[in-house]
This record gives sequence, structure tokens and C-alpha cells, in this order.
Amino acid sequence: MNGGSGASGPRSMLAVRIGANAALVAAALVMTYEGYRARVYNDPIGRLAVCYGHDDKKLKKGQQFTKAECEALLDVDLLLHADVLNCVTEPAIEKLTDGQKAALVSFAFNVGVDRACASTFVQRINAGEGQAACAELSRWVYAGGKVLPGLVARRKAERSVCEEIPDAETTPQHSTASPVALPPEGAPAALGRPGGDGVTS
Repeated sequence: MNGGSGASGPRSMLAVRIGANAALVAAALVMTYEGYRARVYNDPIGRLAVCYGHDDKKLKKGQQFTKAECEALLDVDLLLHADVLNCVTEPAIEKLTDGQKAALVSFAFNVGVDRACASTFVQRINAGEGQAACAELSRWVYAGGKVLPGLVARRKAERSVCEEIPDAETTPQHSTASPVALPPEGAPAALGRPGGDGVTS
């Protein structure tokens, strides 16, 4: 299995959909905060997951994936969660920076597209609040009624790229958001995906 980087692969499709730079930043956020595990494991809510937070009912405990297979799964998962942009309406969608697109995709990857679309984060974006809407990310730090440090760190990083102001020379569609520094290969996740439980209102 390859990384889906061909002309019609999910990685290229994601770059076309949200922009190459936004795709890189979103991937860096997800890789950092999902963590990398080559062997299938139980995530914090008991589901089987592997690689960069990929969960699938077909997975079997102890099953192992190569790095290339994990990257291919990540490409597919990122493209699927880019559907959160379908919930951003005109004219707000045209004003999104690359950082805001990346934050939206990472946020949806963590809590699910449906919850992300229903969030005050997306509601405020659609209301034309732009950068100010990014503050809503800081509210989504709970799992099981408790504030989790891993979610706090993730939201801080997502909010940072979301609030970044592009250079004057760049259009809203081409921000200068910088990819997040990645942890060493094989490092444990700061927090596995909570499957939508990481929220407070």
C-alpha cells in the first residue's frame, strides 16, 4: 500500500481540496497528537485503533501495519475529515486561511465531522467571526467529564495555527501557517482520539 500521493490519490485530493500548505499543517497536527502506533491497540474509549488514530471495526488486536500502510490510512482519514469544510458556508469558506482549514480538519479528526459541524467553532466561522472563532477550540478539552492534558495541548496547537494571521502578500487561501513539529517515530500519543467525547459547551 502506498501513501496515496499519486495524481488521483487521497493525499493529492486533500491538497486540491484545502490547499497543499493546509494539508501539510493538518497532517502534522494529527500525526503529533494522535501519535504513531504500528500495532493495533485499544484507544481510550476501548475501540481498536492503529497507526495515527485510525479506527476500524475490521481491525484485530495484535495486527501490525507498515509505516507506508499507516501513511496511506492517514491520507484517507484526513480526506474523509476534510468533509467538515462542507459545513462552512459562503462567504466564510472563501475567507478561511490555511491555518483555519488545517485546524478544522484536525478538530474534526478528533471529535468527528458531525460534532465539529455542530460546534460553536463552525457556527462562529459561519457568522463571519473568522479569527475570533478560533477561541472556541479551547472549550473542547473534556473527556469523561475531566479536562485531559492531551486535549489541552492539542487545542492549543490547533488554536495557534487557526489564529495565525497570513502575511500581507498572501491571500486568505494561502496562509503561512507552519507545520507542527513532529514527535520521534514510535512516540506514544499525547492522547488517543476520544471519539467525540472531548467536548464541553
